[in-house]
Amino acid sequence: MSLEKLMTAKDITEVFGIELQRVYELTRRKLLPCVRLGKRQYRYSRQAIERFIADGGNQEKENNGGNNG
Repeated sequence: MSLEKLMTAKDITEVFGIELQRVYELTRRKLLPCVRLGKRQYRYSRQAIERFIADGGNQEKENNGGNNG
């Protein structure tokens, strides 16, 4: 059995080319899948990040009805 090594926010910037502040923003908004280890410590699964990117990344549901005008 092998356990996946979790990535830091800095690892994500180096591997995927996402700006560090963007990683923090997506984490804060609970859009980026992560594991919380402490008050301000997060780790990320590479597979989950790859899925997030493949699914289009930042896909929030905004305004259920859209423009009704």
